[in-house]
Amino acid sequence: MKLSVVVSVLFLFSLQVRAQSDEIETAYSRNQQRYQQQQPQISDNPVDQIKIVTMNLGLLARPEVPNLVQRSQILTETLEKFLDTEQPDIVAFQEAWDDIRENLHRIREVASKKGYYSVQQIHASQAWFGGFQTHNGLEILVKKSLVQEGAEFSDLGFLKITRTKLAALFGYKRGVLYARFTTRSGRSLLVATSHFTPNLGGPIYNQESTRRKQALETINHLKTLGEASDYVILAGDLNFSPEFEHKVQDGRESDAEDAIWQASAGAYPLFVEESGLVDTYPILHSDKGYTQDRARNPVTNVSPSTDGEPEQRLDYVWVGSYVENRSLRVHSVKMVFDQPLEDKNGQPIQAEQYDGPLFMSDHFGLCSEISIY
Repeated sequence: MKLSVVVSVLFLFSLQVRAQSDEIETAYSRNQQRYQQQQPQISDNPVDQIKIVTMNLGLLARPEVPNLVQRSQILTETLEKFLDTEQPDIVAFQEAWDDIRENLHRIREVASKKGYYSVQQIHASQAWFGGFQTHNGLEILVKKSLVQEGAEFSDLGFLKITRTKLAALFGYKRGVLYARFTTRSGRSLLVATSHFTPNLGGPIYNQESTRRKQALETINHLKTLGEASDYVILAGDLNFSPEFEHKVQDGRESDAEDAIWQASAGAYPLFVEESGLVDTYPILHSDKGYTQDRARNPVTNVSPSTDGEPEQRLDYVWVGSYVENRSLRVHSVKMVFDQPLEDKNGQPIQAEQYDGPLFMSDHFGLCSEISIY
């Protein structure tokens, strides 16, 4: 009897895995179809090229990060070289903590000299009754050739760490920073960045239902605001991964919200289907595109929010338009800040606290270049 139960459970689990795999493949196919629909005619000429970068500054200010002082000193130099070599039009930062205001001030000074200005929404105040900090930590560096027409911020609500209502008061607050720009050719861009809720350390804190809500709120905002813009760009750490969405039930007491989560698609298929935007990475790449890679980046291993998590693609650049007769083409997509930090002699910096090189963050950045028509 017990053996038959085990066999049944394994069979059901294999069906679930197969269904999830099919769902992801469907999402990728739908993403490609949407991109084809937004392709320009062969005879069309682009009016602008836009290069967008997203980067989670990660564990920069946290005490558990090895070589914190050394990392802080080299951060500005690394970004300065990056701005010189890559010349991005837009750089979206997440976890631009208020704790690292001195570093951020230096970054803004360097960026200003390179022809950039900053749009920011940094919020780091204590939640009720003390406890965890609420934070947004979002910032966008923009080339001065893109003229800002306005900016706003929208909350995405609290992370619910446990089932108790009281615990919701001690969660992390999330949001989306939106800014509108006019390009050199006169096209209007709605640029958004966000940092969705992570799992915070394994299945027991799985927050997929929270991310789905955040995704839907973000999509609704993008569609509402995007109607007044020629193109829409969302660049950020969305903390959902195509390969890591449907977790096994974590043993907590079930409720209606869990039932919805168990029966529904993950946040990635939801975003592909409902946002109307194109995920740029799989347009040009067939690999997994991990931006949080424990095998390559040992910095990931010191974060409590990634302890026990596998390699994942968490960082995205989404592009599209909600206006008729607007088309785009994705020219390039690549990882950035995916190599160890180097000393003045060009040698990788080794972290003393663990066996491995030092990276700027527990995330790799992503850089996408598009043409708009």
